[in-house]
Amino acid sequence: MRPAPYDAKAAFDQALMQDHLQAWLDDLAPPYLGYQQLVAGLKTYREIVGRGGWSSVPTGPSMKMGVDDPRTPALKARLAAEDPQAAKSFADESAATPPSADPLMFDSALDEAVKRFQIRHGLDATGVVDRSTLTALNVSAETRVDQIIANMERWRWAPPVMPTDRVQVNIEAAIL
Repeated sequence: MRPAPYDAKAAFDQALMQDHLQAWLDDLAPPYLGYQQLVAGLKTYREIVGRGGWSSVPTGPSMKMGVDDPRTPALKARLAAEDPQAAKSFADESAATPPSADPLMFDSALDEAVKRFQIRHGLDATGVVDRSTLTALNVSAETRVDQIIANMERWRWAPPVMPTDRVQVNIEAAIL
């Protein structure tokens, strides 16, 4: 897709002359839920960047439920930085866990947080932190902001009204 030609100056001038500046500004954003979700996501990810982003999870063999791994605390911290539900779950778990509990155990709360991450990023929701999941986890918050901005721009290129007989493909999520 390519953006349709748009003379912003002429549209701005016309909005000023007709005293419809706010309506013109409101109509600049694409009228699609996908775009609105990206606007909200951009705010969230900019806040994450403002807090320092997240640390990467060290490479190694696949991680899965029921297995001790020294990377488990790093994985929990990484997921909690992006997923408020995971952050709450891990905090609740930490408060309720006896001191003798194994902090390196990949438990059910971590499994669920990994699955949510995988779904959000178009990966198979297996709960296993394999190479593709680890690669997605280790994309920086700054890069995620850049990706969101790029996708918002793609939405701006979309026609103001989508044809009803279109084929829409989300390659990353493998959805047609």
